[in-house]
Amino acid sequence: MASVGNDAGGCKRILFYATDGSRKSIRLGKMSKSDASTIKYRVEGLLTSQITGVMDRDLSLWVAGMHPDLRAKLERVGLLEPLVPVVDKPSITLDAFLTDFVERNGKTKKPATRVVWMQVMTML
Repeated sequence: MASVGNDAGGCKRILFYATDGSRKSIRLGKMSKSDASTIKYRVEGLLTSQITGVMDRDLSLWVAGMHPDLRAKLERVGLLEPLVPVVDKPSITLDAFLTDFVERNGKTKKPATRVVWMQVMTML
């Protein structure tokens, strides 16, 4: 169960108990009470998904489209896991791929088949 708290100057925060029993707080900044309540509802959904291991479609779409600042706050309190950056693997060229394919599979093929494969590689 989460609640919306008011800070000085009209700022809002969400208070909740984490799955380990500790009290956590997310400061949202200046926003309307209805917007803070919407985020509170989503935080409760994230807590439920941590307990059950299941996240509904609507919540997962919200998480996928959220602002990076809000995501960082949710990661800090343990509601979301940090995003892992995608590491680009070095790409292989078509020539290297086909040469490797012919070397591996060409030993069991007839010589004419290997000739045709080499012609195709030359044309590509």
